[in-house]
Amino acid sequence: MAHPAVCDAAVIGIPDVILGQRVAGLVKLADNSGKPVLDDILAHTKVRLADYKVPEWLEVVDEIPRNELGKIDRKSALAMISDPKNRRDG
Repeated sequence: MAHPAVCDAAVIGIPDVILGQRVAGLVKLADNSGKPVLDDILAHTKVRLADYKVPEWLEVVDEIPRNELGKIDRKSALAMISDPKNRRDG
């Protein structure tokens, strides 16, 4: 969350037939900058993370799903990102 446009974020593994899993991310933006900033966020992460940790795509969400303990609810997050209509390939 070092990028100034990111308020909260989650990265999850998406099942993939060939690779086993692919990396995808959910992002809650700090302001109303919208989807054009996603390219900048991905570029920001590529400089700071190993290639295999960088999400292949990001989706903007209103809230990152969390359980009662404040941990990311991965099942809910997976359900949010599995719909490819808003997918932004990185």
